[in-house]
Amino acid sequence: MNTKHRTRGTAVTAALAALLIAATGCSSKADGGSTSDGADGVKSGPGVTDKTIKLGALTDLTGPYATLGKSIVQAQQMWADETNAKGGICGRKVEIVVKDHGYDVQKAVTAYADISPDVVALPQVIGSPVVAALLDDIERDHLLTYPQAWAASLLGKTPSRSWPPPTTST
Repeated sequence: MNTKHRTRGTAVTAALAALLIAATGCSSKADGGSTSDGADGVKSGPGVTDKTIKLGALTDLTGPYATLGKSIVQAQQMWADETNAKGGICGRKVEIVVKDHGYDVQKAVTAYADISPDVVALPQVIGSPVVAALLDDIERDHLLTYPQAWAASLLGKTPSRSWPPPTTST
């Protein structure tokens, strides 16, 4: 697959994530985990405030897949910039939060722990070993994730919980 098609695919993935966020987040009837109503009646929660929607990228910027990781980050940032120039999503600016794991599983686990409480989704997680190491955490956290991983061992290991996460009672 050439870079042009890969970048286009990444932009489509980011757009799909945005549509999901818009469909579930722009409605005052949206359900989610620990959320609250913003001043405009829109649900907010981890990664969504009155002003921003944060999407995460756990990527390789310094290891063997650095070229791919950088290309995807650039495509996602271009999409975010275009979306923000048009007013954002539900009046919120989209922010891409990037963590480099350098294709090191331990660094990725640490980066996930740092980023996961602050983002609504991870539209980029590069690396089969990284995804395999994070599957349990992703499922536990009900974090919408778009893995870029190719290992056949990951087939059938997709988190089984539905999106959005179930509402918790207080």
